[in-house]
Amino acid sequence: MDQFRAILAYVKLVERGSFTAAAEHLDVSISSVTKSIAQLEKSLHIRLVNRTTRRIALTDEGREYYERCRRILEDMESADLAMRQVSTTPRGRLHVLMPVAIGRLHIVPALPRFTAMYPDISLHLTLSDQHMDLIAHGIDVAIWVGEIPDSSMIAKLLLRTYRLTCATPDYLRIHGRPATPDDLVRHNCLATTSWRRGRDWLFRTPEGDRTVPIRGNLLLDNGDAYREAALAGLGIAQAASYLFGQDVAAGRLEPVLGAYNAPGQDFWVVYPSSRHAAPKVTAFLRFVSETFKSLPAIVTSPPMPRQQARTGGRRHPAAPAVKPTRVRRRSG
Repeated sequence: MDQFRAILAYVKLVERGSFTAAAEHLDVSISSVTKSIAQLEKSLHIRLVNRTTRRIALTDEGREYYERCRRILEDMESADLAMRQVSTTPRGRLHVLMPVAIGRLHIVPALPRFTAMYPDISLHLTLSDQHMDLIAHGIDVAIWVGEIPDSSMIAKLLLRTYRLTCATPDYLRIHGRPATPDDLVRHNCLATTSWRRGRDWLFRTPEGDRTVPIRGNLLLDNGDAYREAALAGLGIAQAASYLFGQDVAAGRLEPVLGAYNAPGQDFWVVYPSSRHAAPKVTAFLRFVSETFKSLPAIVTSPPMPRQQARTGGRRHPAAPAVKPTRVRRRSG
């Protein structure tokens, strides 16, 4: 016996008042309802209804059983409704991993918009420049720099950067503006251990990409401190455009060697693959995509240097719209 089907038939029998009406409501045959009630009574070892030719009459046991079954069905309906709301409404705890500078400069300042739109989401932000195992650390979404991890994940390109070389207007006024990468030998260049090319800089020349060792009196091991040193006018700095883009747009820093800009890092949003992304994950993906689209143009497309403007040179293109892609673990 299908107990749930039998209970449903019994409740509808009581509510509709006849086997015929119950069968019509359930879209089954009268004999099916009759059989379900008979099986239910047999399994309970009690009589639930007294049958007459015109109507049914509940026994005392049948009346009590109906009340209990009605509450069960109402609870089930309420549970179904609650789960449907959960499945469509962004809510719950969301653990997000992102690089320190990205979080501090771009994501955290935009959070008031996110929390206003999704008040039922509780955010846990982990700001770290170290890649982590998303599954092992219970991370729902990550903003990833560089190569996508060799594992089964969904990945979407957020931002394609370039290497931005810059200094404060005061520094350039005092020390002059370098015209070629070779001129850097006469400048104080800020070095960092925070990323791979922190002590030798990359430039794109007509002959191809070129690495230029730099000289300077300051070495920093933190990206935020590196940016602050550049803003303090301590020398010329180079980093991916996301770090200095807003400062250049605001006039706090000026780009140099624009004719030699080399491609920088790609930024991805990644999350563990699943058949259906949770609404809270989808909400964050939408938020972070809109946030990156609103960044100053300098972050994705370098300004055209004066010489390029005269000769019709091209800018680096901004990151194209890329659909989410599944990255699967390679074999062998």
